[in-house]
Amino acid sequence: MVQANIADGFREMVRNGVPQRFMEHAEIQEKLARFYTGRIGLRLLIDQHLMLRHDLEQKELKDKEGDKDGEASKDGVARQSHWVGVVQTGCLVHDVILDAAEDARAACRLHLRDAPNVYVDGMKELRCPYIPEHLYTILLELLKNSMRATVELHGRNSNSHEPLFGETLPPTRITISGGSDVVIRISDRGGGIPPESFCRIW
Repeated sequence: MVQANIADGFREMVRNGVPQRFMEHAEIQEKLARFYTGRIGLRLLIDQHLMLRHDLEQKELKDKEGDKDGEASKDGVARQSHWVGVVQTGCLVHDVILDAAEDARAACRLHLRDAPNVYVDGMKELRCPYIPEHLYTILLELLKNSMRATVELHGRNSNSHEPLFGETLPPTRITISGGSDVVIRISDRGGGIPPESFCRIW
């Protein structure tokens, strides 16, 4: 709702003829960045608090039931052993990538009528402590950008005399690697970002 209200405000500025340079002014962008960063952080803290409290209540309930029945339920123990609030202690990166890639391909096909294949290689069994929902959102946005660029450069929406389709589109490749840190590399042939647009990336 908040994001929609902010977007409506910018649309109203456009309708009233406010020049683009004012909407892209550094001070406005800085305030929006601080607002969204604070909003994400606050939401994360609230989610973490609520989930930790929920886990504690479930543990207390299972302990009471265990005292009555003489045995504790395994479901509550399984949940608590793999999660700390909203953080999954052994998040399988490969599975999150596959979910994000499938949804990104569906979105790309919906809007551009085609989507490149996605290949994942590297350390497919790699696990790390992370919030799967956040990792999914990051990957989904990166993959949507990657696929759109690929289809617009090579596929149905391109200016090429011989557009590529389906299996002939250059694939998106994702490589997982890690040691003390986890690295996910997304490679495509979407043409990259023109040097004159570098200042507008963020």
